[in-house]
Amino acid sequence: MRRTVVDVARAALADKRIGDAFRVSLHTHGVAAAKPAISVVEIDDAMKALGAVCEESAKVAELRLWGGMEFEQIADALDIPFSRVRSRWNRAKAFLAKDLAEASGDSGS
Repeated sequence: MRRTVVDVARAALADKRIGDAFRVSLHTHGVAAAKPAISVVEIDDAMKALGAVCEESAKVAELRLWGGMEFEQIADALDIPFSRVRSRWNRAKAFLAKDLAEASGDSGS
């Protein structure tokens, strides 16, 4: 599923018709409040970088984000303790947040 979504996103970006996408909320009153959307390709790249650092954290994140699995299901699927799933998920969230912020040029302030 993840590969299919990423392939579709890459094809759409290659089409050159998308340009820079912006996430706009119905509650946004001005263009200055709009943030660039994070693309599926950027998320996939961040997941690959996470996999290079900690393969288990990447697998937990993949099952949680792309598979929609709960922590208990992930623990059963990977045959690891629930507490380790939570630990790896927290590590993955922190890594992905930092990586995606750096990719979008957000300094976090």
